Amino acid sequence: MVGQQHATFWGVRYIFELADRYDPKNIPVGYHALKNNDGHVRIFKDQPVAGGLSNKTGTIVFVNDNFLPLVSTQNAQISAAKYQRLNAVDKEQAMIQAPITDKPITGVKQVQPQKIATTVPYTVKVRNITDRPVNSSSRLSQKLVTTNKKIVNDNQTTNQDGLHQLVSDCQGHQLTYDLILDHPEKWQNKELYLEVSGMTMVKPTLNQFLQNNAANAVFANRPNTTLAKIQQFRQALHTDWQLSGYYLSASTAYRSNNFSQQSPTNLSNYSVLVPVKLTDKII
Repeated sequence: MVGQQHATFWGVRYIFELADRYDPKNIPVGYHALKNNDGHVRIFKDQPVAGGLSNKTGTIVFVNDNFLPLVSTQNAQISAAKYQRLNAVDKEQAMIQAPITDKPITGVKQVQPQKIATTVPYTVKVRNITDRPVNSSSRLSQKLVTTNKKIVNDNQTTNQDGLHQLVSDCQGHQLTYDLILDHPEKWQNKELYLEVSGMTMVKPTLNQFLQNNAANAVFANRPNTTLAKIQQFRQALHTDWQLSGYYLSASTAYRSNNFSQQSPTNLSNYSVLVPVKLTDKII
């Protein structure tokens, strides 16, 4: 999903960045770097403070071309009902366009909130499994490698028209996925939002857990002794497989975000699942 400049930046007039971390690709949409008379980016010289404390580099200042004052007036209004029908990106933009009112204010015109967000076409690439068995010549190792290849191929087919399923290999390792934008040049100077919703999780069964451990032993060329199996069984019984939580991470070349869902039995840190949003500028 793509939108215009992120609304949370509209009230921020200046952004300060260390000179050694400067990358033109990381500048938020609507900002420009202050420059010298020769057209080069201006670097403000570092001034050490008490005790010689210094960041050891200069500072670059970015200025917001669309800065809004802390206090402003509007001559239009948007009804709360229309506002609630917008997606998250369009809601941010609507609050810049006009205030949201629960009840119509007499004498102030009603306006239709603009919808600027659009869904960006993409393809899914399931990364190949790079883990290789220590003893690749054994028949059991070759069988597990073949199983992993089938898992990747089947999952690639499942996700051919969008990311629908995240799976693990025969060792219980979560696969990695690349979301590749179609014609990324079309979205320059826009912001990209990755929204994950409607997620459900299927926890491994006791038998699957034991099979994963057995596969790990084969890949490590380590005997899976009877004592080791008993210990694995005890560990599986000790873990609540139906109620344990999970962790989701997503990243781009310039930004990352993650979401951790604790087990419902962890009453001190359990939260209801909410959409995960990853925002990044498209270059």
